[in-house]
Amino acid sequence: GNASTAPTQGSYLTYTLTVTPADGARSVNNTAAITVNDLNPDNNTSTVVSQSSGQVSISKSAPPKATVGVPFDYVLTVNNGYGTLASRIVVAERLPPTVTANSVTGANCGAMPSQPGALLTCTLTADIAAGASGSFTLNATASSVGVVTNYASVNPNGTSTPGTPGPNCDTPQYSCTSAKTQLSAPPVSLSKAFDPNDIGAGGTSLLTITVSNANSSVDLNGLSLTDDLPTNVTTTGVEVGNTCGGTFTSDGSTLTLKDWALAAGSDSQVQWMVTSTVPGPSYVNTISANNVGSAEGATNPAPASDTLTVRVPANVDAKKTLLNVNGVPAQPNQKLRNFDVLEYVITVTNTGGQAGSTTLTEAVPNGAIYTGSNEGWSTSPACVAESSQCTQLVSVAANSSTTVHFTMTITPPVRTPTFINVVTSSSGDCNNCTYT
Repeated sequence: GNASTAPTQGSYLTYTLTVTPADGARSVNNTAAITVNDLNPDNNTSTVVSQSSGQVSISKSAPPKATVGVPFDYVLTVNNGYGTLASRIVVAERLPPTVTANSVTGANCGAMPSQPGALLTCTLTADIAAGASGSFTLNATASSVGVVTNYASVNPNGTSTPGTPGPNCDTPQYSCTSAKTQLSAPPVSLSKAFDPNDIGAGGTSLLTITVSNANSSVDLNGLSLTDDLPTNVTTTGVEVGNTCGGTFTSDGSTLTLKDWALAAGSDSQVQWMVTSTVPGPSYVNTISANNVGSAEGATNPAPASDTLTVRVPANVDAKKTLLNVNGVPAQPNQKLRNFDVLEYVITVTNTGGQAGSTTLTEAVPNGAIYTGSNEGWSTSPACVAESSQCTQLVSVAANSSTTVHFTMTITPPVRTPTFINVVTSSSGDCNNCTYT
């Protein structure tokens, strides 16, 4: 860019500076700052290590970003500017206050794990040849979010006192270095489920959203999430459960949860009843990745979704016909006699898109007794004598039908010239349930 022109969004300016360390300087700190709108002031400082001959110097690297509770590595590199082999070089290492060293490779830094923020004295286990470099690695874990700085220093002679690392390290006397890491909150996991996930139009389903904080170190605060329901799916306005706390609201099509806390290693749930009056294809409800927010910067790296199927409700009805008389197919206007055995068939039909059921009730007419066997009718109270009632619950799959048989025998005296048998159904209008 042009140094005399302010950069626009997405553009940048690059300045190149040539730095020559002063005589005897072990390292050089350089800081640049933007006077307005500096969105990341933590990257304004850089340390350059002077690799002058005849002295030992140090540099280090750290990941620019790491997650609280997840181990990461600091790598410290020692350069031997002497013309001879350097042995048992001593490095002072200052951990950030919220960072603990778990283990070390390539040096002896004392007992591990360390205390948070410890000042470690590390002795390299390997010799470094003249003009060569050696390194060791500290594996560390942080316990809170924010930008942390790790410091290290070494004496130019490689042994003796390595100085005191930190922001005020004596750079003319010692070789000093530092590295910054942005520590973010651990991710949260998100899941959701409809129960049941298959309903009839106008039915309801319980929507459960679960948020989990698996990290054992960081409590999360100021959490928020938004769930936009699919078209034709709405809330009923009934909040069933909320173990999150905070504020849970809905305008019918969007669920919003704000300002709740989630302790380390715990999870919480919100539950709301939803419905749909529009049958059709399955409705997929998804909460996108990075929807969840928190004061610590935690979010959900993966989306969460579930599917709600809405069908035409069950529509069950029944129809009754006389099938056989004395084992012979019944004829139109069949004439009946005493002791005839009548076998009726009741057809239960479901024209809906969901399974359904109905309770059939048969009243044994005057002048007859029930004589069927294994037909599924109730036996208590007795379903035998005239005027007694026989019941049966019949289930029917979606868009299908099933049949039930009812057998009885005419026993004199028959008090009317016309023999009438009626079945009632708890579902449907049962317009064809009387047979005369």
